[in-house]
Amino acid sequence: MMQVVAARRICSAVILVMGSMLSAEVGASADLAMDLRSFQDRVSVGDRITYSAVLSNLGPEAVREVAIRMPVPEGTTLQFATLEVAGGSQDCRISGGVVECNWPFALGSTTTTSPRRATIVVTASAPGAITATATAQAVVLATPPPPPSDPNPSNNVSTVVVMAGVGPVGVPGPTRLAWILLGVVVLIVGVLRIRT
Repeated sequence: MMQVVAARRICSAVILVMGSMLSAEVGASADLAMDLRSFQDRVSVGDRITYSAVLSNLGPEAVREVAIRMPVPEGTTLQFATLEVAGGSQDCRISGGVVECNWPFALGSTTTTSPRRATIVVTASAPGAITATATAQAVVLATPPPPPSDPNPSNNVSTVVVMAGVGPVGVPGPTRLAWILLGVVVLIVGVLRIRT
């Protein structure tokens, strides 16, 4: 009889502890933010585009594992993707045309830890607007507790557009070139008239 009572007390204590843990997790939140930038705003077909993706945790809680996901932009070919780790870098995973950069260690708020950074390099393979979109995610692990909720998911996504054209960057297009030549001709004719 005493063993049954003891077992019931232990079960009650476990239930109370688990309940407090779950309630704490429900109230926990971590505001992840993504900042995607390109080192180029205009390129030619065949040129490389280098993206810098920065994932920050604005807090207040830490996140056990975070990831940056970025589909390879249409009109480009992926060259490589790396993430910064202590002492160097390592390759990101490529799955189904999507770049996935995972950091399997806690990311505290920006007041306690540095943001996570990834570099993605592609080659422009077609002219037009090249749109890249990166997303910050908290990874759901198999072991509890679940990741804290994000109070501001609107800043989890960042997009940047790069224009790709035909021919070297900086070379005027046909219309602009025609106006330039016309201006030069008018200038030469004006100078000749002044001399005569």
